[in-house]
Amino acid sequence: MAYAAAGKAKSNMSALNYVLIVGGVLLLGVVSGFFGGAYGRMDNLVRPMFTPPHAVFYVLQPLCCFLLGNALFFLLTADRCAAHTAAYRIAAVSALLAALALLIAVPYLLTYLKAYSAGFILLSAAAALLAGLTVIAFKINKAAALFVLPALAWLAFCLAFLIAIAMYN
Repeated sequence: MAYAAAGKAKSNMSALNYVLIVGGVLLLGVVSGFFGGAYGRMDNLVRPMFTPPHAVFYVLQPLCCFLLGNALFFLLTADRCAAHTAAYRIAAVSALLAALALLIAVPYLLTYLKAYSAGFILLSAAAALLAGLTVIAFKINKAAALFVLPALAWLAFCLAFLIAIAMYN
């Protein structure tokens, strides 16, 4: 009976951790997507033909943060039995948090400060961090690595988009 109560308390705590971790990262993504998707500030730029509609940035920034929040949750709650996993886990969580910070900063650089080259550099750094994170995360938790891949694909599109903007302007 005591084991059942302990197991239920552990699953409730896990659900609470999930809501707090994923919800917190998602909230950051919503705020970043809302303010960063202010496309009117980029109307004076010549944009490429593959420019997505304005709403895409409002939707995909939070979606990427949701996916990365799930990856963070899986990395933090993965089985801790292997001794070498602790070093991998520290590296993976650090890379994920650094990439999230960069992803949240980039929309402000692009839309408000008009620092396009700095935005490109930060996006490139975030893509490199997420690529390295994917490799490390496969050693810790394969689900976490799979959650990173769509966000990495969106970053690759954003980098191509910024390169095209730089070429046209």
